Amino acid sequence: MWDIERFEPALTSPNRRKRLNLDACDRVLDARSRPASGMALRDLVGETGWSRLAHGIRFRLGTEPARGERRIYTGRMLKVALSWAGRIMAHAGRLLGTPMAWSTGLNIPCDVHVYREREDGLVWERRYDFGDGRPQIARTIKRCDGSGRLLECFGKHAGMTLRVFEEGGALHFVSEDFFLLIGRWKLKLPGLFSPGELHVAQHDKGGDLFRFTLEVNHPLFGRVAEQDGLFREMEA
Repeated sequence: MWDIERFEPALTSPNRRKRLNLDACDRVLDARSRPASGMALRDLVGETGWSRLAHGIRFRLGTEPARGERRIYTGRMLKVALSWAGRIMAHAGRLLGTPMAWSTGLNIPCDVHVYREREDGLVWERRYDFGDGRPQIARTIKRCDGSGRLLECFGKHAGMTLRVFEEGGALHFVSEDFFLLIGRWKLKLPGLFSPGELHVAQHDKGGDLFRFTLEVNHPLFGRVAEQDGLFREMEA
């Protein structure tokens, strides 16, 4: 069933109206409470779950980059896979804000850049080198909405709500819904018309090494996207 919700962006001042680069997170959050700082992962996971996370994950994600700071994680995607339906979704995503790489391959060099765009959001950029001289950049913004929800948005018109939890010492992000913003309407997509369920996890591998996994499963098309990589933080 289509879930449609009307919202009133709080764009009351002339300066706010002139901000043409509002992304989807801005627009949703303008209609509700302003967000807490950044992702607030510790609060979202809860103290019990946070204490069970591997030390390396708590060390990496327990603090957020300051304004002007950029954290870079370098490594390789051992696998970047898309089904035929996943390829269509990835190319369609390029029209909304490029949340996914649209090529596939094995042992792909990849860097992840994390930095603060404004006080209330963190940009995550995955930069893939598929060997054609044109890096593919998948870019999303994560923000906590101050109500125990994490939003991950791409571009001005699309995003998803994520559930964050600990399991087996790893940190997991699972999509609860995908939404589009059309004018003053927030359209929550039914499962069949959404990319599916996204599941991202970070597993600590000891030292400064961690494993990143991503899966997207659609109720009709099955596994449409899969990524598996190993990364470590570059020294500043």
